[in-house]
Amino acid sequence: MEVKYLNPKFLAEEMARTGSYQFDLKANRLYVGIYDQKTGWFIPLEGRLSSRAPRDGVFETPFPNHNPHLKRPGLNLQKAIFIEKESALIGIDNTLPRDQYQFIQQHLTQIEAQLKAYTKRIIQLPNRHPNLTMSTVPFYPKGIEKLLHQRVDRFGLEGPVTHYHEANTTSKEEKKNMNQRTQDTDPKQLAKDILAKVQQEPEQSGDLVLDNQDEELDDNLQEIIQGKDTKRLNRYLKRGLSKYRQSDYLKSYLKFAAQFPQYSSRNQRLLHEQAPDARQVASFQQWKNMGNPIKKGAKSLRIWAPVTVIQKDPEGQPVLDENGQKKRDTYYKLVPVFDQTQVTDPKKIIQPVKPIEGELDTPNHPDRFEKAMQIVTGLTTAKVAFGAMPPNHPQANGYFNTAQKTIVLKNGLSQNQTIHTLLHEVAHSRLHQNETAEFGSEAYQRGEFAAESVAFILSEKLGIDTQEYSFGYLDNWTQDDPKLEKLTDVFEQISSEAKTLADEIDERLITLQTQSEHQKMLQTVVQPNLEKTNEARSEVTKEPTPSENLTQATGPKM
Repeated sequence: MEVKYLNPKFLAEEMARTGSYQFDLKANRLYVGIYDQKTGWFIPLEGRLSSRAPRDGVFETPFPNHNPHLKRPGLNLQKAIFIEKESALIGIDNTLPRDQYQFIQQHLTQIEAQLKAYTKRIIQLPNRHPNLTMSTVPFYPKGIEKLLHQRVDRFGLEGPVTHYHEANTTSKEEKKNMNQRTQDTDPKQLAKDILAKVQQEPEQSGDLVLDNQDEELDDNLQEIIQGKDTKRLNRYLKRGLSKYRQSDYLKSYLKFAAQFPQYSSRNQRLLHEQAPDARQVASFQQWKNMGNPIKKGAKSLRIWAPVTVIQKDPEGQPVLDENGQKKRDTYYKLVPVFDQTQVTDPKKIIQPVKPIEGELDTPNHPDRFEKAMQIVTGLTTAKVAFGAMPPNHPQANGYFNTAQKTIVLKNGLSQNQTIHTLLHEVAHSRLHQNETAEFGSEAYQRGEFAAESVAFILSEKLGIDTQEYSFGYLDNWTQDDPKLEKLTDVFEQISSEAKTLADEIDERLITLQTQSEHQKMLQTVVQPNLEKTNEARSEVTKEPTPSENLTQATGPKM
């Protein structure tokens, strides 16, 4: 057993050779060498192993300590590296805590066995399986051959792609163990294990870290942005998705998204991570053109911006499609923007007006509810009616009938509840008009979450109170999605539909404003003039009195 640092030059070369960002570039990372004294597998030693890693991908090395940086010390087998050159290693004095060093030395046989079993399992996984793509082990066919006595090159880095074939001599016990290790990485079981650990008494549960394998690498957002490392930034945002399971954080994000309906979900989340209090952003030049330049020394925020380039052949000529048009590719880069608080004169900025500001359930402003109903009903082609709820769901406040294209609202709701429910069902009528998800299913819960989120954003835009909104369905349908990939898709759906509806609300407000001004003109100008005209006409056509009739009948005397 050896304890070494790895040469940064070697790590950089390995990253370039493989094209992978899974290598641990932390300069002071210790590696423990096993299997050989001078060459062989070296495994990084971490102070805080990820609890989301597959169980067979880590080997804990517990020992008594009070160091806050050593919450879950151990070996990260997923990031193991096969070393063939002495130049890749940097010798150091052994500074490991004595108890930890002795623990590792006493368990070398188990560590070697687990590395073999882990390697054997992951090289049989599909190419896009996260346990395979998050590991550095498959990049070393020679090392795999040394472990398993069979050369396997999953990525074709050193020759033809070959797969691992288990020998027929494998015992039933070995197969059972391998199957058990595969089951250990099952996301559902892992979620249950984490929940059980959290529910233990504090003195029993210990420290539980829910960040992923890249937490130490990706914990500084500003550093990532300054380095323009888009892959690390994407990993950072993906890791942060778990925070949206917290209702308060989710509401904070949705309120933020309501301020930036023109942006994609990815940009909304990126801005929210950098400046959760931002309200209006623009580029340096845009603020300058508006006569409100950015203050000196202000630090920019970053968002993704599309860049379109023309495809070119090896000779540098544009590539044409079947219609003779130039083919174009679109990619995204980070560009700087600044918030309204960073301009020289924030008071000059015109803030967006919320058309229905304040409580709906108030006798002092009866027009608010009427105006809200006018706006919201104009967002759907579905018929809106009041009526009874279905017998199987009497507690519901409303529903959207996909077959009849009708929204039914429960009688007797408060005005706030009525608008809240109507917005929710309008979102359903737009998002799920052709869907018939079974009540309680994952698709149903996902649809409820999307509709409630869109309704929340629109309520914020309109100025309607959002305290009653809840997102209980989120935890249910994301339990089986530990990477929260479905949540990313739903956020994009929410962002897209909320933007469309926000634009329609603006158009609706213009129409209502025009109608209101027209009505006001009728009341203040046209109506009084019309009344005067009618009075004049009345004088001309007035019926004569009896004496006048007599005079007219008899005429003047001769």
